[in-house]
Amino acid sequence: MDSGLGFGPFTLYPTRHELHHLGQPVSIGSRALAILITLAEQAGRMVDKRDLIARAWPRLAIEECNLRSQVAALRKLFKALDPGSDGYIVTVPRQGYVLAASPVPAQEPCADADRLLAHLGRHDLVTLCGPEGAGKTRLARCLVEAHSQRFADGVYFIEADRHSQYQDLASFFSCNRLARPDHPCPAHVSQLAARQALLVFDSPEAFIEPLRALIAGLPARGRRLKVLVTCRQPLGLAGEAVVALAAAHAAAPCDLERWRLPACAA
Repeated sequence: MDSGLGFGPFTLYPTRHELHHLGQPVSIGSRALAILITLAEQAGRMVDKRDLIARAWPRLAIEECNLRSQVAALRKLFKALDPGSDGYIVTVPRQGYVLAASPVPAQEPCADADRLLAHLGRHDLVTLCGPEGAGKTRLARCLVEAHSQRFADGVYFIEADRHSQYQDLASFFSCNRLARPDHPCPAHVSQLAARQALLVFDSPEAFIEPLRALIAGLPARGRRLKVLVTCRQPLGLAGEAVVALAAAHAAAPCDLERWRLPACAA
């Protein structure tokens, strides 16, 4: 069985020649996939462009621009599906490319999404705890992807470590307002308490105290809102259910700074 390699919200299955995003297959060309598999096999190390060409175009003589085109397509795909990323692939000028991630052996997170949903059915607040790299964010995203239709009034996913939709997350906590792409008017968090909605806070370690105050201040009576937090530690609030994830078998971290050069062209 192909165990898969997880990085960010993606899972790569080299034997099956498949790439998944949040548990769903991604359409990707065979040559781009061959390049990605080769980079994943040497994650954190530079792979010579000649080796990548030989893997993606065996027994063919092709121009280097074809490799650049496939790498650019991979970056475009990654940025479209994971907007907070930098494309995952770093260029080493005139030499090759590096996969800017440390893939870890991945277990299908969607297989556990049902169990996490069951916890949310029994508790208003669930904290998904585990060390960095354990797969907390991927599991939370998989839950949203697979079960968002169960929350009639919507799902609000706040990536606290990137807070791409808020210039200042502290200001967000101070006004307690949320916005969804399909709802032009922001909703006040307290107004969501009586709605059948899911509020996900992903990696809020830098804002634990304001988050505790925010959740503790939600009205208990008539509350239908479910709150899911991914964090390295429990919040310590009354009624909190803690679901622990074991550490993944993390690969050695990439030394990316030596590859990051200014104005690197693809």
